[in-house]
Amino acid sequence: MLLRWLISTIGVTTLKGELSAIMKRAGRRVLLGAIGLLLWLTALGFALATFVIWLATELGAIAACGIIAASLAVLGLAIQIVLTVSSSRRKKAKSPLADLAAGINDGFGTSGGSLGSMVVVALAGYLLGRHISRR
Repeated sequence: MLLRWLISTIGVTTLKGELSAIMKRAGRRVLLGAIGLLLWLTALGFALATFVIWLATELGAIAACGIIAASLAVLGLAIQIVLTVSSSRRKKAKSPLADLAAGINDGFGTSGGSLGSMVVVALAGYLLGRHISRR
């Protein structure tokens, strides 16, 4: 009995040490990634400033700032449109269980999905319980 306790204590201590090392490595990776992202954003800012200065010498300061502002607005609008379209596609996609629940509701002549959802949950619970009891 004492030997079993000792072995399990050593195992738990080893597991704690491994988890601690994993967390330290993950923290280091996140910190280095954040620093890298900050450096890239700073470089992008300086590149944009360089472009504004060059454009200001060619067209004037007001026109240069207006062109940059319009370009960034168009880019932001394009990203918003892409996000809206992709999120609407995800909402339209249904899971197979939702299709099963809709089919059960149609079979019983009900709407709203409550009866079909209850049947699907009961069926999933029954199958899960049967699977667990076999072990």
